[in-house]
Amino acid sequence: MLMGSRKTILLLRRATPFFFGIVLCACATVQPIPIAMEPGASLKSYHAIAVAPVTVDSNVPVDSRLAGELQLDIEEALEQKGYQIADYDHAPAGALLVECEYVSFVPGSVTKNVAAVGATAVAEAAFWPLGVLVPASALFPEMSTAGDTEATVKASFGDKGSGQILGDLVVNGNNPPGVDAMQKYVACQIANAIDANIKGS
Repeated sequence: MLMGSRKTILLLRRATPFFFGIVLCACATVQPIPIAMEPGASLKSYHAIAVAPVTVDSNVPVDSRLAGELQLDIEEALEQKGYQIADYDHAPAGALLVECEYVSFVPGSVTKNVAAVGATAVAEAAFWPLGVLVPASALFPEMSTAGDTEATVKASFGDKGSGQILGDLVVNGNNPPGVDAMQKYVACQIANAIDANIKGS
């Protein structure tokens, strides 16, 4: 069972249809990234999934609150796909273990993002009379991502019974300022990748 504040947060989320709608809609639009599987390994036999507390590389500025929220986001995204979520410390022998680590994180900046949007609009307006139809954001890609929240999360998948590592996945999240949207994107990528591998799609 989930204990303490994590259990309280999970129950509150389950009682909020709007939250479920956000997660469900967001995950439906995210294309799965293929998992780099070990030779001969597969996730097809798994039904119960246990998500470990998210760890953070020592050089990454992510606190325990954000790491805990990412774990909850991953569990929610998997639950929405119909998977049984097991407590990591008491997972059954046949469970799939999901272990994630923040390996990089750059906080977003609303100021930089707004400035970039403005600069892009000005540049596009300047190029328009010259007959340039390519958006300025394509000509100057740094404009389109300035001020975004960026993160890289590595997910590893293992078998509870044998301890065997089955595969891993690296997800790069990049969203306008706002850690919540970025973490939900990462969670959806992980859940969608697991689901696609289990279902063979």
